[in-house]
Amino acid sequence: MSKNKANFLLSLLVGSIGLLGSLLPASVNAATVTVVNLDSQGEGFNDTTPASPVGGNSGTTIGQQRTIAFQHAANIWGSHLQSAVPIRVGGQFDPLPCTASSGTLGSAGPKSANRDFAGAPVAGTWYPIALANAIAGIDFLPNDNHISATFSSTIGSTGCLESSGWYYGLDASPPREKLTLSACFCMSSGMDWAFSLTLTVKLVPKRLDSMTPTCATLSVMGQHHLVFPV
Repeated sequence: MSKNKANFLLSLLVGSIGLLGSLLPASVNAATVTVVNLDSQGEGFNDTTPASPVGGNSGTTIGQQRTIAFQHAANIWGSHLQSAVPIRVGGQFDPLPCTASSGTLGSAGPKSANRDFAGAPVAGTWYPIALANAIAGIDFLPNDNHISATFSSTIGSTGCLESSGWYYGLDASPPREKLTLSACFCMSSGMDWAFSLTLTVKLVPKRLDSMTPTCATLSVMGQHHLVFPV
């Protein structure tokens, strides 16, 4: 990614956050974003495979490191968003479409949408549930998660992006060919205030992190499918 392109995307993000802020209560300057574990025992966030702490992630199992990485990304978004209503993200790891050289990293989307509520800026317009909640100051979905996120549990295994794998560090300094989980989650969940997003990668000679200087920069790209070189 060129410096000019990165600067353009960052400027677009700043403008988008500013526009969103103009729709929300002035007294609210942050949001609480909580990751809800939807995995069964022994899988995903509950994977007990031992792991060594890495890149600021203190988890000692794969499941713990995934949980910490997800919540780290959620906290980043919380610091940029404005909502008096806590935002719940239901997260899980499952096998997703994949081959030895390309695959789906993950996807995320709003669980619901609302329109014509009190305070809605535009009549007849559907707002993703987390955004609708933030604008109205009411939880329209009190008994469910607001966002659903599913990420691949097989990246780096036989037959699935075999030369790659998840990096659970929080320092954005993965080994070559590794994919930073927190950055991918940050990008996909960022779309959920207005879009649904699926992240796809193909193995070509560039690393994901060399193309994406910050998760905030790419969060403004609204395509349904983004293909990142690894």
